[in-house]
Amino acid sequence: MDSAPAGPTVRSAIEVAAAHAGSNQKRYAELDAAAGDGDFGPVLARALRSARAAVRAEAAAGGAAVLTAAADAVAGVGGTTGPIWGEGLLQAAGVLRDGTDDPGGDATSATSLAARAARAAADGISALGGAIVGDKTLLDALVPAADALGRAAADGTSLADAVRAAADAAQQGAASTKDLAAKRGRASYQGEAAAGALDAGAVAIAEILDALARHLAGAQAGAEAPGVEALAADEGDEPGAAGEQTWEAVPGHLVDDPHALVDDAMAGLVAASAGRLRWQPDPRFLARADAPVHGEVALVSGGGSGHEPLHGGFVGPGMLAAACPGEVFASPSAAQVVAAMRGVDAGAGVLLVVKNYTGDVLNFRLAAELAAAHGVRSETVLVADDVAVDGSTATIGRRGVAGTVVVEKLAGAAAARGDDLAAVTAVARRVADEVRSMGAAVSGVTLPTGGDSGDQAGRG
Repeated sequence: MDSAPAGPTVRSAIEVAAAHAGSNQKRYAELDAAAGDGDFGPVLARALRSARAAVRAEAAAGGAAVLTAAADAVAGVGGTTGPIWGEGLLQAAGVLRDGTDDPGGDATSATSLAARAARAAADGISALGGAIVGDKTLLDALVPAADALGRAAADGTSLADAVRAAADAAQQGAASTKDLAAKRGRASYQGEAAAGALDAGAVAIAEILDALARHLAGAQAGAEAPGVEALAADEGDEPGAAGEQTWEAVPGHLVDDPHALVDDAMAGLVAASAGRLRWQPDPRFLARADAPVHGEVALVSGGGSGHEPLHGGFVGPGMLAAACPGEVFASPSAAQVVAAMRGVDAGAGVLLVVKNYTGDVLNFRLAAELAAAHGVRSETVLVADDVAVDGSTATIGRRGVAGTVVVEKLAGAAAARGDDLAAVTAVARRVADEVRSMGAAVSGVTLPTGGDSGDQAGRG
């Protein structure tokens, strides 16, 4: 049964987390760029802004309802961050919903419930993504924090002191990621080369817990912690709100507004299509103007923006019925994929062409399940063609890169000639099994929102 007194505590935690993520998004992007692709800071800030907006709409709700609303909002953001953080919040909400302890009551029961919620969040994230402690992920901070909360609950420690202990344990865990080789996500392709860089997700967990501990300590002492008054203010949920880092486009990029980059690009593509394409901005997807096409299997794909013309440039007869663009280098959300599937399915079913990246796999998998609940039949083909990382320590295997276009072209041709879903899927899987390519670059990426590029290949 949901406990209404838990609402204010949980709501404050979301406010603290959103404010901290917003004011540190550029630093987190830079941390992520050292071992990953640099998208974590902006995506986390956007996810927690969405959570904050959802939580504020649940003015009188109990803790479970508040966390569930936050989980739904975060999961809708996409990338790897959306489903991973959303799953953690959702599992924590389940503990509050089922728990008998009252986090609005005495300090001991609040600590016990917080400990079980943190443990459920960690277990849910591990089950979803397959990561464990030592894989250089946020679990390297979250699991020690959950352990510390469990010990504090057993000792009868107050919630404020327990969260301080959890923050300290998470900080140690986050620091340990510097010496670890990445085994999950895009950073895993660097393997041992990622050692020496902190994991951005683990650092964010530790720092958010530290901010929350300071907030609770101030409340316990009878005074609000510094900055908490600003957290509660309705400063809006857009980038550049009070206390949040703002961005300037990097020199060399022809960008009007980095935050509107994807929408602007898609609007330009539609304008140049002479009526052959249509764009839905919320949730984002690009589709054939004539979709759904009666009797034809619909191909849907998508991925992080910044790899154009993939995928939007391949929407049209004989290829994709719809494409779902994520933010730059961040996978689209499950909500985007579901909307696209429902928007182009004519009853013959949908084939999802998914590149082998953690965020893409998680979001498309969830989308297929959600779409099935709406009566949309689908099959999924995973493309993993990049031999550049074949045999590496990366646990997710080869990436999906240029071979994806070949899969989309041949499967799209099969769909256009009227093959049914099973036949189109068979073509796509045969091509995906056989195609190989090699991904390479002569310089590192520089995101339009800033951050240093990676190493460049030497001359010669």
